[in-house]
Amino acid sequence: VPRGFHDDDGLDPRRRAPLVSAPASVSVLAQNCIQADAMATALMVMGLQVGKAYAQAHGISALFLMREGGGITAHGVGAFCDQTTA
Repeated sequence: VPRGFHDDDGLDPRRRAPLVSAPASVSVLAQNCIQADAMATALMVMGLQVGKAYAQAHGISALFLMREGGGITAHGVGAFCDQTTA
């Protein structure tokens, strides 16, 4: 894993169980891997709507990959272009 980049593993730390209806993946750019790991986990648990709003409000660069319509849709914030693409 490159320095300052983390892709979350999909576990809900509150329940110590797999996330339900979570993004397929959340990737975060940060100053170091510890910050990226913590923020990717938090955003994954928040889900797309709350997590994306939180990232935008706090200047966090995040990429949410969602399983939608039989495929994957990317939702980017910050360095990930602040746009949704199919």
